Amino acid sequence: MEQLRTPKNADRVRRFLEGRIRQGRLAVAKISDEIVGICTFSPDGFLLDAPNAVWEISDVWVEPHARRKGIATSLINYAEYECKMRGSSQVRLSVYNLNEAAISLYESLGFTISAHTFSRHLGP
Repeated sequence: MEQLRTPKNADRVRRFLEGRIRQGRLAVAKISDEIVGICTFSPDGFLLDAPNAVWEISDVWVEPHARRKGIATSLINYAEYECKMRGSSQVRLSVYNLNEAAISLYESLGFTISAHTFSRHLGP
């Protein structure tokens, strides 16, 4: 995780989030004045010719000290609402196999597996 906290990556993340803010595609959760979670949502670019308007919910993240308080659920519910208001008939999200807490959450919210992603390590 430390390799992600570099000035170059911080810049990249900042530009990404600024773009989502300008597009109105960023949900933010706060407790008092502290930002404790975010998620983004956007049209699924891989399904341009799909008969359904599919949007992707991404970057669901909650500060460790604020987890298990319903924040991720609220963020996802808000993102689903925004996607629907923008014409989406379906939402998708991705999660790594090792993130068992997130998988449990998504299943409890009614998400089901609809695709498999394969990866292969290419070495150094």
